[in-house]
Amino acid sequence: MFGFAGANSIVAGVRKIRLTNFRCYASASLNLDSSVPVVLFGPNGAGKTNLLEAVSYLTPGKGLRNARLSDVARHTTAAFDEEIKGNVMPMPFSWAVAAEVDSALSGGVFDIGTGCEAALSSDSSPRRKLRINGQDKSSLSELSSILSAVWITPAMDRIFAGEAALRRRFFDRLVQSFSPSHAGELAAYSNSYRQWGKLLREGCSDKHWLSALEDSMVSHGVAVAAARNNTLQRIEKFLSEKEDDFPKAHIRLVGFLEDSLQSMPALTVEDNFKEKLAGSRGFYADGGSIVGPHQTDLLAYHENGQSAELCST
Repeated sequence: MFGFAGANSIVAGVRKIRLTNFRCYASASLNLDSSVPVVLFGPNGAGKTNLLEAVSYLTPGKGLRNARLSDVARHTTAAFDEEIKGNVMPMPFSWAVAAEVDSALSGGVFDIGTGCEAALSSDSSPRRKLRINGQDKSSLSELSSILSAVWITPAMDRIFAGEAALRRRFFDRLVQSFSPSHAGELAAYSNSYRQWGKLLREGCSDKHWLSALEDSMVSHGVAVAAARNNTLQRIEKFLSEKEDDFPKAHIRLVGFLEDSLQSMPALTVEDNFKEKLAGSRGFYADGGSIVGPHQTDLLAYHENGQSAELCST
């Protein structure tokens, strides 16, 4: 199941899509009616999921399969066999997805091009590039303001029985449908958190540098939590108003910032988070962990109170 939506539940979608050297496709193109549902059908191995994965790259993130960029490029069977034998150099990991999309988030039609160029040397890593309406963009987060996508795949069948990170990533993609800036806030928080953690575990004691990173973690972290809470309220309202025979569910977020924002003003939550971060420096440097939006979990319950992880599919 794959869906596009805008902030006001206006349907958006893909008008045209063209693949180059992507998975099983040397080259492929489709013209679509973005106002109606599209169903792909065919035998196993025909490339249906590969096409959906290509569509998923029109949004921020690592795509439907969360794959390495180098794994997305097309390999012919003959060339792959030769690489395994060591008779030839590995194929260049280059691929591209181009599309014309209707945007309910920004309004209008956009031309999106994204893909990966082969690394120039064995020491460099391939990087995904983005172009919107013919202009190169430095950040994939700019896609958040154009198109938001949510997918449910067979591999996610037991998402509530797996790791919290899986549920968190799924919910954050839902949040982006209502808050296009959410991906950027998440990225900014994660970047500051990584720098802060690295400095501490390398023995840095520069209080001004650490404090500046903590300020960034606080502002972006609280914004992330607030957007999650807002989306949760929207979904809970929808679930409570549903009138059909399908069993009803209840969902909740469990996280320090999300919980705190339910009972305290945002400024108070920011002050408390800042204090916790500063007080956790030594503990984190010694290998401990800290609270924050990177640890939030999404829980779901059947209307009878049974946890989703214990329910049937």
